Amino acid sequence: MINKVVSFIDTHIDNFSKAFAKEVEKSKYLTRYKGFDEKEVTERGKTLFKTLAKYLKEEMENKEVGKYFVKIGKERYKEGFPLCEVIYALFLIKNIFWKKINEEGFLSSTLEIYIAIETLKKIYDFFDIGAFYIVRGYQEAMYHELGLTGKLSEEDLKKVFFPGSFKNDELIQKMSYKNIPFFDWKW
Repeated sequence: MINKVVSFIDTHIDNFSKAFAKEVEKSKYLTRYKGFDEKEVTERGKTLFKTLAKYLKEEMENKEVGKYFVKIGKERYKEGFPLCEVIYALFLIKNIFWKKINEEGFLSSTLEIYIAIETLKKIYDFFDIGAFYIVRGYQEAMYHELGLTGKLSEEDLKKVFFPGSFKNDELIQKMSYKNIPFFDWKW
């Protein structure tokens, strides 16, 4: 089943990506994405679907998926995206994917559904892990930028970013902000 889904992604990746660009254009929640031309939005969707295919083929472990999504979170922060918009875009991509899977009749019988449960779990895991790590990357970029401005004290930063916000929380609680290297995510 996984091979069938990966093959479907590979052969329909342009359709998925173009559908994402169309959804961005229609959505009232994706105003920052609308600031990019259709080609850029399409490429961003295509990159995500390629990453999903690699994950399903087991060419990526969860920690590599985490790194990928942390990077996206940091990039979107630097690009000025509201966090809710980034998560909503991920939600749209997942819905586009499910809609196309259903249109193709992948899961037309009870037996196919039973066989597909593990594949479906992996796909859900990919998007759920993605949302978690996008938020982590976004928060880390925000924390870093706020710390560099000097407008918030270390105590203020600790009040805004609660324990559990970062991979290296213990460093933030024990050390001065200035002594913590920017989060490099050495796994």
